[in-house]
Amino acid sequence: EWAVAVVDAPKIDEINILQATMLGMKMAVETLILRDVKWNVVNEASVKEKGSYVVRGGPLLMNEEKKYHVLIDGNRSPSFDDTNQKHQKEGEEEELISSTPIIKGDSLEYSIAAASILAKVTRDALMKDYDALYPQYELERHKGYPTAAHMKLVWELGASPIHRRSFAPLKHMVLDEDGKILGEKKEEEKKTKSAGKGAGRRRKTKK
Repeated sequence: EWAVAVVDAPKIDEINILQATMLGMKMAVETLILRDVKWNVVNEASVKEKGSYVVRGGPLLMNEEKKYHVLIDGNRSPSFDDTNQKHQKEGEEEELISSTPIIKGDSLEYSIAAASILAKVTRDALMKDYDALYPQYELERHKGYPTAAHMKLVWELGASPIHRRSFAPLKHMVLDEDGKILGEKKEEEKKTKSAGKGAGRRRKTKK
C-alpha cells in the first residue's frame, strides 16, 4: 500500500515550502496508518481535484500494529504529536508513530527511494495534464521546474492558478487576482519583507 500527498500552491504560499513538505509527509503517513483522516483521499491524482489531498493505491492493508516507525528523507521529521496524543488518550501507553530523518535517505534506504519515485511520477503526470489546461506555460516540457525557458514564460505571462506566488520571480511582481503582471514591487517593499523574514528567523533561534 502506498500514499502520495499533493499540497496545492495556495497552501504552500500560505505556510511556506518547508511546512508544506512537513504537512504532505504527515498526510501521506497518516493516510496509510489511520482510516479516519480529515483530508480528502482519492484513488488517482487529477487536475480536477481542488485543494490539498492524498492519493492512495495498492492493496488495502489491515493495520493491526501497535506502533509504526517512519523513515523520513531529510534532516527533520513532521510532527505526529496530535495523533500520538489522541492514541494515548484512548488507553495506549506508547506512541503510535515515531520517525527518523535521514539525510540523502533516497540513496540509503530502498523504501525512501521508492517513495521518491512515486512522488516524482505523480508530479510529472499532473504537469502533463496541467499542460493541457495552461499550454502557454509549456509545463510538459519542463515539468514545472525553474528552467530558463519556464522563467522566461513566467516573466511574460505572469502566474497561472498552480504557480506559487511566494517563489521568485513571482514574489517580486505585483499581480492582479488573475495572475496578470501589473509591475514589479518597489525595492523598499522587497527589503522590508526580507528584513521581516530575517527577524522571524532570529526570534525563532532565540527561542
